[in-house]
Amino acid sequence: MAMSFIKESGRNFYIIRRSKHDGAFINEIKSVFSKAAQNAPSIILLDDMDKFVVEDKSKEEYVAIQACIDEVSSSDVYVIATANSTHDIPSSLLRAGRFDRKIRVYPPRGNDAVRIIRHYLESKSIISDVNFDDVAKMLIGRSCAELETIINEAAIYAGYERKEKITMEHLVRSVLRIEYGVSNSVLTADALRLEKIAYHEAGHVVVSEVLDPDGVGLASLHARDKAEQSGFVIRCSDWLVPMHNILMLLAGKASTELKYGKVDEFASKDVMRGIEEITIGVVTNGICGISALNVFDDYENPSDMLRAKQECIIQAELERYMLKAKEIIAHNHEFVEAVATALIEKNILLNSDIRMIRNRFNIVKAAI
Repeated sequence: MAMSFIKESGRNFYIIRRSKHDGAFINEIKSVFSKAAQNAPSIILLDDMDKFVVEDKSKEEYVAIQACIDEVSSSDVYVIATANSTHDIPSSLLRAGRFDRKIRVYPPRGNDAVRIIRHYLESKSIISDVNFDDVAKMLIGRSCAELETIINEAAIYAGYERKEKITMEHLVRSVLRIEYGVSNSVLTADALRLEKIAYHEAGHVVVSEVLDPDGVGLASLHARDKAEQSGFVIRCSDWLVPMHNILMLLAGKASTELKYGKVDEFASKDVMRGIEEITIGVVTNGICGISALNVFDDYENPSDMLRAKQECIIQAELERYMLKAKEIIAHNHEFVEAVATALIEKNILLNSDIRMIRNRFNIVKAAI
């Protein structure tokens, strides 16, 4: 984005990157600013500025930058910078008259992500049979640099198979390995255990789709951790309501228990995460009344009485959310059955697969 801005301006430009040490780098900074002033109108780009102007670690560098900016303030020299983080940049550099305007750049989402991925992949003649929507939703919140790494990995798979072009299958395998730490092996559980895992993941998918349609990017029966025997579901949109996230977390346990009539003992991590979210709501946000907030006691060490009250509320809320998750699953049991069956058959369901299944049923949205 910085280079696009520079090229559109039509000005002479100079780029400063940390490539030298100590005095040599300071001399380079001074030299570049001097040249920019002599050849104004011009632009100076401090690339990855947070790598060489960290307070208390690179004092000489940022003092030099400050002095040089002040020296060219009366010249037609425009100074811009890129940084991964501004937290460690000295406040004296961020005050008015220096770097006082910040443009935050977030990873692309939604249609923006699809358009970027389409633009990037369509220029690659070695790629065919690609669903851009599915790729974007598998990679929600990822950068273009990560996309390039994934394409390179997919090319290795294609080369190993002596294929002339990268296919969607290669891209999916690459995404699973690079972004989610998944090997190419499917869970090795027995048929019944694999079926239970499929229903567990189907519960996550269905409740997600009921509460936030088209919100699941990927559902898989591949294990992310060799020590665990479970699949996973990747969402491709942010929850707007915390209670939706809690319901989604408990949905896997709810689905399995409704299907088999037995406790799902492999859902402890989901339950713990649900409890954490409920606790934040009760203790910090007061979703069950302000009397349960820690602000009415020692915030870090609440009294035994307040703690006991909070625990009772959290337990009651956990039960309420669990019943609501089961209600959503029960009302949409055909959708659950279809997703679980497809997962067992394919091992992986992409966003388009889930959308096709969802469109076959009338989704019932239970009141929350």
